Amino acid sequence: MEIEKISVGKRGIVFGLDGIVACSILLFSLFVIFTSLAAHVHAARANAQDAEKLLFAAAIGEAIVKNRDGQNPSRGAAYFNTSKNRVEVNVLDEALLGKMGKRNFGEFTLSAIYERDNLGKRYFFNEEISDEECAAVERFVQIKGEQERRAVVGVVVCGK
Repeated sequence: MEIEKISVGKRGIVFGLDGIVACSILLFSLFVIFTSLAAHVHAARANAQDAEKLLFAAAIGEAIVKNRDGQNPSRGAAYFNTSKNRVEVNVLDEALLGKMGKRNFGEFTLSAIYERDNLGKRYFFNEEISDEECAAVERFVQIKGEQERRAVVGVVVCGK
C-alpha cells in the first residue's frame, strides 16, 4: 500500500500561516496609526476653534477699550475727556458699560462683560453662558463713573 502525500503548495502550510499573521499585524498597526492620527486632528481642530474664539474676544475687548460709540456701546465704551476733546484709551465710561447688552456678531456672541476687583466680580450684563462654548479675555482699565476706580474688565464671547 502506498500512502498518498497531501500537497499544500510548494512552501508548505507553515509559510501560509506566517503570511496571515504578518498581514494581521500590519493591518492592526495601520489601524492604530490612523486612529491616533484622527485623534490628533480632532484635538488640533478644537484648539484652532478655541484660539479663534479667544482672538475674537480680544478684538472685542480692544474695541470696547479704545473706541466710543454712544449709540452702540458694544463697539466702544471709552471715556470721552471734554477738556482734552478726545477719547481716553483704557479708561471706560461706566454709564456706557451699563447700557451694554448681548450682541450677535455672526459666529460669535458677546455674552457678558464683568468687572473684577478685590471685592469680586460684578457683571454689567450677563446672558446664560456655558464654559464649554465661551471664552473670556480680561484687561486692566480705569472706570470713570460715580467714583473713579481701577479694575479688570472681562469680555465673554460665546459661539461655535
